Amino acid sequence: MLISGNTGNWTRELWNRPEADVFAERVLSLGIKPQQIVLEPQARSFAENLAFARALSPDARRVTFVTKPNSIRR
Repeated sequence: MLISGNTGNWTRELWNRPEADVFAERVLSLGIKPQQIVLEPQARSFAENLAFARALSPDARRVTFVTKPNSIRR
């Protein structure tokens, strides 16, 4: 599982750490093992999420993105 994101328009005021860290904490609490997680804590936009994720997993052939509904409309 690759989790990407720094802070953005929706989370800048909510958390004082990257979204990737917050979401990783949540998936760990749901039983995902730490070795199953790849973190990318730099992306500040959906475009950067895609670019940085691709750089971390260049051989991925199938991916599933989980994001906010408004991100899909962009």
